[in-house]
Amino acid sequence: ASALARLAREGDEKEQRAARDELFKLAKGDGSDARSARGELARAGDARALPLAEKGLSAKLGHERASAARDLAALGKAHRAAKLLADTDRDVRVAAACAILGADR
Repeated sequence: ASALARLAREGDEKEQRAARDELFKLAKGDGSDARSARGELARAGDARALPLAEKGLSAKLGHERASAARDLAALGKAHRAAKLLADTDRDVRVAAACAILGADR
């Protein structure tokens, strides 16, 4: 995922598009590579990451929910992570608050 992310940022237009497409394929899966791919897509402003981030808001694992909050903030949709401010996991609440407060307005 990290090599694809670099290509998505630094490659020529064709390489960037191909890398983002591959990141999207990875992002639909599970595990740390999928989570990284979702984050890279969100930071690149790829709208395909939005439904994946929204799905992550209800993930079983706290770090997945926290990642979803950061991804939403990167996509300019930090307000959609507001429900995580009431999460049972303190770390998720903190991550959501930081994502919301640090988001561009």
